[in-house]
Amino acid sequence: MRSCGPCTACCTAQGVKEGLETPKPPGVPCVHLSACGGCAIYKSRPKECESYSCLWLLGMGPIEERPDLLGVLYEHQPHPEVPQGLIIVRILREGQERSTRVRWNMRELVKRGFWVGVAQKPPPEGAGWVQETSFYTKLTDFD
Repeated sequence: MRSCGPCTACCTAQGVKEGLETPKPPGVPCVHLSACGGCAIYKSRPKECESYSCLWLLGMGPIEERPDLLGVLYEHQPHPEVPQGLIIVRILREGQERSTRVRWNMRELVKRGFWVGVAQKPPPEGAGWVQETSFYTKLTDFD
């Protein structure tokens, strides 16, 4: 398995319901995100953080596609109606969902049987992610 290195994308992207003083909504930077990078409470971080792995960490894509470099975080979510599951594409930098590389990755995931949804980063005053209500489920969805 890979190492996160300097990437801290999940520290903003994912929500944390338990283990912090107050729950952290998705799309909001964690209060424990250190100014020099990394987690200030790493050794005692919540279980949700400890068990989280984005698809890049699990081996998807080359080093150039690490979430902080690509501006996109891919995560897998099981779904009872989709044998392969859902892939949520969390857009960390505005406009990245239109990049050639990200569109190619999304098409490849659909070819493999995943449903792919896009979640846009909220405006600075917002909290949470704005997720598309529809998913890319077949290649013609990209036309």
